[in-house]
Amino acid sequence: AGLAMLSAIIGGGIVGIPFAMIHTGIPLGLLLNIAVASAGCYTGSLYLTCKDLSPTYVESLYELGFVTMGRVSIYIMSSIILFTGVGCIMIYFIVFGDISASLAKQAVEAGTENLWTKRLIYVLFLAIAMLPLCLKKMLREMKIVSILLFLAIGLFIVLFIVQLVTMGSVENHDKDYGEYYDIDFNMKLITGFNIIVLAYGYQ
Repeated sequence: AGLAMLSAIIGGGIVGIPFAMIHTGIPLGLLLNIAVASAGCYTGSLYLTCKDLSPTYVESLYELGFVTMGRVSIYIMSSIILFTGVGCIMIYFIVFGDISASLAKQAVEAGTENLWTKRLIYVLFLAIAMLPLCLKKMLREMKIVSILLFLAIGLFIVLFIVQLVTMGSVENHDKDYGEYYDIDFNMKLITGFNIIVLAYGYQ
């Protein structure tokens, strides 16, 4: 479980944040990163302060919520975790689908539109591939998945280091970088904001 959480945090930062900042623009993206990171630090310190002020010893958010709000807190926190988990899955599916579709577009002629150049087919493929994992009941059954996730993140970092050493630090040959400062005023902006929140959420 620890390896899975660590790989999710690293993956959310390495893959998610650059993808999100394409849609939010660099200035707004930096402001969102600072705001969400600051909010995370504040909520963490607030949790620890409440834990110290608790009249009894607590070991989890559920216990602290039960002491302060009663039984209703268990349902509130469970609902929040449920929506957060579903949102996490949706965001990673969106990132995976969009990246796979963009790679497929580069492999075919410009302007070609078919099933393989759209997000849906890759989201369905990933969902079907992950279905057996979703049916697992015990965390220890996910051990091999956690190890593979961690190894995948390590391989990702190694490949980027090799690319940096062999090809240099400048790989983007765009003549105009202005598009990286523009904000997409559509649903992609909301997606970018959600990805940034998710990247810091598990910390």
